[in-house]
Amino acid sequence: MANIMSTQADRIDMDETRRLTSFLLDQIEVDPSTNTMVGPADEVRVEPRVMEILCQLADSSGEVVLREDMLDEYGSDEGLTRAISILRKSFKKIGVEKKFIETIPKRGYKLVADVVQLGGGVSGANQGGIDQGNEYV
Repeated sequence: MANIMSTQADRIDMDETRRLTSFLLDQIEVDPSTNTMVGPADEVRVEPRVMEILCQLADSSGEVVLREDMLDEYGSDEGLTRAISILRKSFKKIGVEKKFIETIPKRGYKLVADVVQLGGGVSGANQGGIDQGNEYV
């Protein structure tokens, strides 16, 4: 019987695993491991911090995520507002007109979309068309 020792470096944080798991937001395929979103018309790559915000909203889909909680993790008020704006513009760019992120005044944000976890990376016919470069929306 082999002696298996686990070090802190070998352990995978559950948040890290969540962030690497692909998911669907209605008709949008989201792949946090590559920071990409694929919609009916196009695909976009967003900054890692912007993807983190989307993942946090997806984890709480249908519930309000308090602005203060997001600021604790993501920094400045201006940065959070900018990231939400980038996400909304990205949804439009990939051909989705539905407003997925609802602003709850004086409280925070809520994702209004069905979230379905996928097993791996982005799948489907658009996979080959994803720009793997370092340019972000």
